[in-house]
Amino acid sequence: MKHDQLHDLLKNLTKSEKRYFRLFSKRSGDNGPKNYLHLFDIIESMKEYDEMKLIKELEKRKIKTKYLSADKNYLYTSILDALRTYNASYSAKQQVRRQLDFADILAEKGLLTQTAKILKKAKSIALDNDAIQYLPEILQIERKLNRKLLIGKELDRSYTEMQAGIDAVSRLYENEFYYRKSNFLRVKLGKTADNEQLKLLNETNQETSQSNNFAANKWFLQAEAARNYIRNDIEQEYKNNQNLLVLMESTPNWVKVNPLEYISVFSRILILSKQVAPNQYPDLLKEFISFADSVNRENRKVKARVYTIAYSTEMVRIINEGLFDEGKVLISKVKSLMEDYADIIDPSFCLNNYYKFAYMCIGTDSYDKALEYLNHLLNEYSSKLRPDIYGYAKILVCICHFELGNYSLLPHLVSTAKYYLRKENRLIDTEKILLQFINSIAKTPNGKPDFIGLEMQIFDLKTEQKAQNYFDFNRWIKAKKLGKNFSGV
Repeated sequence: MKHDQLHDLLKNLTKSEKRYFRLFSKRSGDNGPKNYLHLFDIIESMKEYDEMKLIKELEKRKIKTKYLSADKNYLYTSILDALRTYNASYSAKQQVRRQLDFADILAEKGLLTQTAKILKKAKSIALDNDAIQYLPEILQIERKLNRKLLIGKELDRSYTEMQAGIDAVSRLYENEFYYRKSNFLRVKLGKTADNEQLKLLNETNQETSQSNNFAANKWFLQAEAARNYIRNDIEQEYKNNQNLLVLMESTPNWVKVNPLEYISVFSRILILSKQVAPNQYPDLLKEFISFADSVNRENRKVKARVYTIAYSTEMVRIINEGLFDEGKVLISKVKSLMEDYADIIDPSFCLNNYYKFAYMCIGTDSYDKALEYLNHLLNEYSSKLRPDIYGYAKILVCICHFELGNYSLLPHLVSTAKYYLRKENRLIDTEKILLQFINSIAKTPNGKPDFIGLEMQIFDLKTEQKAQNYFDFNRWIKAKKLGKNFSGV
């Protein structure tokens, strides 16, 4: 599919933003037809961008297409101008920038008293929100306006205030750099107890602390959360994220402008609460979902993000706690979600969901239904999206056919699963032993499977806990050994 930057921008506008742009475009006072509005209507209606179709439609409307590229660029810039104005009431940075533009105009006119009032307002916004980087510029303009009047103590006060502003901005960037380094290590090291790696983490520590400024404080708390993630100190990471959420909520306009960052922090609290404060998890889940419900109905990206995280977290909880009957109700909700937000949700999320659907169905011994979900996953989604999930899906297919007594299919299915896992360099001992065992059953269908021997082999592989994170093989083997269903163990 060919992408076009103008088409991509238009498809990401909300209905309110589109409506605002139409009003914005009429401010010129020209009530006649505008070529770029025709462009807007035609491209906005396209599911996929097609330039030939666009040209034909413009010609049908008797619009010249000789300067199509220029018209498209003009429309693109006009939309961005409109969005800048539309979002100015929410973004602290845009508000400050706007006040500074006003100050420049008033100063040029020689209206110094009015300029000073505007700068005072800009300073207040910058100090109270995520826009402190503008403080030195504001203070410098103030000093220029008053330089003829400043003498003695007033001059000292002016320079002291300027120095304080510079120090505050320095702290902001120090804390941001501290977070960048910490997050880099989080990605590089993951969770670790290795002394050498923890030593590396400590060596990158620096003299930073919480600040009275919103932005500097946000960076500091994010850095601390990243570092406690590496240390696997979930209680401290939980507290860091709680403090971060309180900070964000103390500045409501910031949350309106940055809902996805707010959601990211909240979702981490939700996940950690299952270990740190399990009693609080149900209420936190409701509060998290209510955030999506409170968002403007047109902001589908935010809603989709909240719902996907909430339901994904719930499915993990159900699987980990073995409450598979709850999963039946949840599956229908998640499928409905994927249909409603199909144009937004990442395909890898959907692939992962079908795997969890199958897992929960195995939990209720519904192997036919589990196979339905697994086959959908393997047939409809690319293995490149999640090679790990794709591989374990192939293993679960073998388990389901074994449970259903379809022994004649097992040799081919086992061979296919092995081939894929070997090709992806993912055929670890746990998987190899399990697949060989299933294959041996297929060869001697009338024999009695030695699940006790299989349990001993898998138990010896204590280092391969990662495989158990994808599917509880130990539970399945124990169930078969005891002659029980998976859900009965």
